[in-house]
Amino acid sequence: MSERPDNHQLERLRAIIEGTRAGTWEWNAHTGEQVINDRWAEMLGYTQAELEPISIAIWHRLCHPDDLARSSEIFARHFRGEIPYYDCVCRLRHKEGHWVWIHDRGKLISRTPDGEPEWVVGTHIDISQQHVNAQLLNKLAEALPGVIYIFRMYADGRSEFPYVSEGVRRFYGAEPEEIERDPNLVFDAVLPEDRPRLLESIRESYLNLAQWTCEYRVLVNGREVWLEGVATPEHEWLDEEAVSWYGVVVDVTHRKALEAKLVQLSVTDELTGLYNRRYLLQRLTELLEDYRRHRTPFSLVQIDLDWFKSINDTYGHLMGDEVLKAFAFTLNNRLRTSDIAGRSGGEEFLILLPHTQVPEAFELIEEIRVAFSGTEFQGDDGQVFQTSFSAGITAVRAGDKRVDQLLSRADAELYRAKGEGRNLVCTETPRP
Repeated sequence: MSERPDNHQLERLRAIIEGTRAGTWEWNAHTGEQVINDRWAEMLGYTQAELEPISIAIWHRLCHPDDLARSSEIFARHFRGEIPYYDCVCRLRHKEGHWVWIHDRGKLISRTPDGEPEWVVGTHIDISQQHVNAQLLNKLAEALPGVIYIFRMYADGRSEFPYVSEGVRRFYGAEPEEIERDPNLVFDAVLPEDRPRLLESIRESYLNLAQWTCEYRVLVNGREVWLEGVATPEHEWLDEEAVSWYGVVVDVTHRKALEAKLVQLSVTDELTGLYNRRYLLQRLTELLEDYRRHRTPFSLVQIDLDWFKSINDTYGHLMGDEVLKAFAFTLNNRLRTSDIAGRSGGEEFLILLPHTQVPEAFELIEEIRVAFSGTEFQGDDGQVFQTSFSAGITAVRAGDKRVDQLLSRADAELYRAKGEGRNLVCTETPRP
């Protein structure tokens, strides 16, 4: 049997550990002999004299049964050389009856002549307060509608999540332990079209050490969810090329839906669901600018429902609304996906036809005129009636610099159609 480690070495070790307020232990795994310092006993409310005779039996008596089994397994792995150190968090029973959370670390320093584990030395650190803090953090994290996390990235591109709260299951479909082992699980859940933007935002925050914020979508269990992440970065004091972010991720799906709804309301006509005048003029301006840069042709159509005031007077405004909605329905069914239609006011409508010359525009609007003029409506008295519209078409010209030039020409053609009897489509050039 080999001798215990040199006393001088142990004294140096005790002197170093004394400043850390750590408990120390020496354990002969072959005989069960154990040596502890005063701090080891003090953590549990005892003096060394109260624990005598001191042996491994004290550990077996005070350690929580679940933790004792895990500790034994970790010791076994260390003794087999599978891990370089023994490292385990355990609960030990205090003299007053409560549990003390101990971070237990150790290392095998000698073996018997036949190779069996012999002396093991280590330390006990009381982490009860840290454990309480961690429990409070976890409870706080569970109460928050999001994920609290620590994310770390190194200069070589490696990354890790030292901590993620339980809410990560709901957002990323993975357990916290899985993400701590494999950080890519988080990024794999992000929609492919959003992933490059997310990674670029992290890279910029890493380089500039600026607060990180990003909105992106994840797909979890077939459901698309909008997330917003906010985090504060700081350099690691042991590695200045490593940056850690401390932050939170929250579900903003409802907010994004409201934003989309507000955008929709700001650009559409409430009654017909078509675009409103403001949006139409904005898109017309963009088409004109595109034409001036690239000579991309387009046509503009002005439409006015015929005798609309008499419909309101005869059948009532509710029936007038039904006529407007029926016309919008006809436009949506007949126009192409690239066309832009909207209600510019009352019974007036504008249609923008990108990449379209006047002859093609005339054929399209004429088809719509025929379809709509054949639509039947029934008043409250059972009377069936039909209505129609008049339209004027113009195409962008090389000399056009303002949208009002196109609007004026289309309006002139519209009034020509009205003057020639209504239910007509007029253009600047002879109809084919």
